[in-house]
Amino acid sequence: MASAPETSLRPRREIWRWVARGVAVIPLIWVSAWIISLYIPFGRQCMEAPETPAIPIFDSSPLWTPFAYTLWRLRRNAKKVLPRWVPMISYVVLLLVVAVAIPGNWRSVIGTNQSAAITSLRTLNAAEASYAETYDAGYTSRLEMLGRMSPSAGPSALRANLIDSALSGGKKRGYTFTYTPGPLDSIGEIKSYTVVARPLDASCGIASYFTDESGKIRHTTENRPATAKDSPISDFP
Repeated sequence: MASAPETSLRPRREIWRWVARGVAVIPLIWVSAWIISLYIPFGRQCMEAPETPAIPIFDSSPLWTPFAYTLWRLRRNAKKVLPRWVPMISYVVLLLVVAVAIPGNWRSVIGTNQSAAITSLRTLNAAEASYAETYDAGYTSRLEMLGRMSPSAGPSALRANLIDSALSGGKKRGYTFTYTPGPLDSIGEIKSYTVVARPLDASCGIASYFTDESGKIRHTTENRPATAKDSPISDFP
């Protein structure tokens, strides 16, 4: 029969055992954050958000270093209580979760960027039509003429203030937009144009798009610029 002091210590030992098990989960969260941080720069160029540093796993800042050291100490102490197979099983489960989550997130980024590219092309078509009607001078000779010169400047034929600065610069949401004006007519006006949208790389999008003054947007998933011969996007599910 166990003595009274030993019996009274059992609840405390159980509490500390559960505390150690809880502490063992903290490094798993830390490792998962590190793995995700490896993926963050992969698609960061496809986003509009401002550049932010990845999770500072090896940052030597005075705030991060003590935190990382504390996690390492707690994890080392937890090994004295937990069986050796518990961390191994936990890491395997964690890697499986990450392996499933990252491809899904990547597909979501591609879908969002492709939808944004189509929206941008529609915006460009509407802006070109508005420019031609407002200034009665045909379409623009370059994409910058649809943007704005400065926040305080009003619209003009040189800067119509019809689209945002990212789109007028020819790059938005992981896609580049190449604007090509048509030839001048007999009175010196541009009556046609084409715009081709292509992803920066495979991590930003798969499809390429084409549009012109007709307003119809065409699409291809081949590794080439879309052309007027490709099928309209309405033909795709």
